[in-house]
Amino acid sequence: LESEASEAKKSMESMKAVVTAKETEVEQLREEIIVMKKELDVSKESHVNALSEQEQERNVQVQVAEERVQVAEERAEKAEEHCTAVEKEMESMAKDNQDSQEQIASLTEALNTAESKSKKTEEKFGAMKEKLEAFAKKHEDYKVQIASLKKTAEDNGP
Repeated sequence: LESEASEAKKSMESMKAVVTAKETEVEQLREEIIVMKKELDVSKESHVNALSEQEQERNVQVQVAEERVQVAEERAEKAEEHCTAVEKEMESMAKDNQDSQEQIASLTEALNTAESKSKKTEEKFGAMKEKLEAFAKKHEDYKVQIASLKKTAEDNGP
């Protein structure tokens, strides 16, 4: 679980880097849009003043610029959507990581409890073993006494 938590954390950091890169890309695209809009405004003003072939050419340039702005806006929107999806995934991974950490804590607590019970059981077993050894020694002593009494009874006769 700790390994999974570590991997989840690394993956989350990787996702953060992706989000940062996408945010930078979105910012660059926005700057491009601003520049393009300014170019578009300038181009439109010059078209109003000129009624010639140059005006038609500039109209084409304006149209191209508008198309570029549209494409850039679409790219920015897609990048923002991707960032949002990555952020949601990161939130999910963070929750999974938290759940894993809680599970590790719970399992650690259960392990500590089991180790404590095991130690108490070993202590009880040790005490019982000592009592059994003492009982076995007494039993041997009684056997020796019984054998001695039988021997004395045989020696003394009926």
